[in-house]
Amino acid sequence: MDTHILLISQCILHVGYIGPGAGFAFLGSFLIMLLAVLLALLSILSFPFRLISRAVFRAGRHVKPKAEKIIVIGFDGLDPALTEKLMARGELPHLARIKEEGSFSKLNTTCPPISPVAWSSFATGVNPGKHNIFDFLNRDLSTYMPELSSCRITSSGKKAETIALRKSKPFWHLLGEHGIFSTILRVPITFPPEKFKGLLLSGMCVPDIMGTQGTFTFYESESSSRPTTGGQRILVSVDKNTVKAKLPGPSLNGKTINSPFSVRLRDDYAVISISGRKITLVPGKYTDWTCVKFRNGLRGINGICRFLLLSMRPFRLYVTPVNIDPEHPAMPISNPAYYSAYLAKLNGPYSTLGLAEDTWALNENIISETEFIQQVYDIHEEREKMFLNALKRVRKGVCCCVFDATDRIQHMFHNDQNDAGKSGESQAVNDIYRRMDNLVGEVIRTIDEHTVLFVISDHGFTEFRRGLNFNVWLKNEGLLTLKDNSEG
Repeated sequence: MDTHILLISQCILHVGYIGPGAGFAFLGSFLIMLLAVLLALLSILSFPFRLISRAVFRAGRHVKPKAEKIIVIGFDGLDPALTEKLMARGELPHLARIKEEGSFSKLNTTCPPISPVAWSSFATGVNPGKHNIFDFLNRDLSTYMPELSSCRITSSGKKAETIALRKSKPFWHLLGEHGIFSTILRVPITFPPEKFKGLLLSGMCVPDIMGTQGTFTFYESESSSRPTTGGQRILVSVDKNTVKAKLPGPSLNGKTINSPFSVRLRDDYAVISISGRKITLVPGKYTDWTCVKFRNGLRGINGICRFLLLSMRPFRLYVTPVNIDPEHPAMPISNPAYYSAYLAKLNGPYSTLGLAEDTWALNENIISETEFIQQVYDIHEEREKMFLNALKRVRKGVCCCVFDATDRIQHMFHNDQNDAGKSGESQAVNDIYRRMDNLVGEVIRTIDEHTVLFVISDHGFTEFRRGLNFNVWLKNEGLLTLKDNSEG
């Protein structure tokens, strides 16, 4: 699998950024006021000398920048071989234009060639041995249980602290130190958000409200009595056309906080009442994002989720993982902290979960392929709107956004024979590639001769037909022993 970079032109970025003006403080002391006036006069009188000194100092160090703005579009898992194939057939005209007018290059990806590792190398410019991200998960050396590789959440009393485990400075930190402003949207392994001179919305590894990487909830009136991975099955009863249940939320001191709700079944639709809201449920149609409150006494935690009524009789209701509410985040997911709320006010509520597309629900046959694809495209549209809006506001500096839809669709449909046409190609995969090409076209229409555009991917894609569990192999060879003869 290869990482590939597409670009219009190459240049050295060196631009300045002028931040917002400072506020005024009220000075109640006459002596302080007098001192401030004297300092202001001194500053005015010395300004010409400082200006000359600055010009002389910079003359030997700086050259005129060849570009004022850099745009980076990241497509997770966009495969170079398939991209070239579709370009040759004329199905990706905008990417083909970049190849013709700029360049198209294949680069080796990281080892292992997976998203958290590769995107961490993209951000920091160093190999995994230096940025410390080798997989989605690490193992706890004391228990050998899996834990997140990107961050560690510790708790002391009532306060929880999130510690980032990725090492090395990302490029946007370095640019900020040199006065260059960056807007970074949904780049993987940016949770918890770090402070720097710029704007950032965290991406992959942002947890849901339960602290997991995405746990859906499924309510049914007829039990299938089968175990579920990646979610919870909850058996409910229908009494006088009404279903009463609870939506699981965060845990506090080992106790899960729930949000009670009821669903009233009508002839061809239903109405759910939750957290003081009433939302109409139409079978087969996702609701908009709904704010859900989880209360523990006077304390409350907000989350957002979407509901999908799969059938009324028997009753089957799917609830997406409860995302952190961007308007009232239970933990910081952006830099500065208010940026996530600003985006919600600007564009409406949006998914914040790092792995927002619910592949587990599709794997478990809770939702259909059509319903999964709809979810993927809805999330992609949120991010598109966010990114194109940011482009309008970034006049100088860097604007970077990573889109996940290509990766999620390929994971679920790359080898899908039902979806493949006569050519053996997946229609769902080809469709999402064409959608990304349309996005590139929209961006191209906004740029000028002072802008550089990069379209990048972290790894390619291929078939997955076999795997090796090293721990099982080591155990079978007598090279690994389990404690207490456990088979776990």
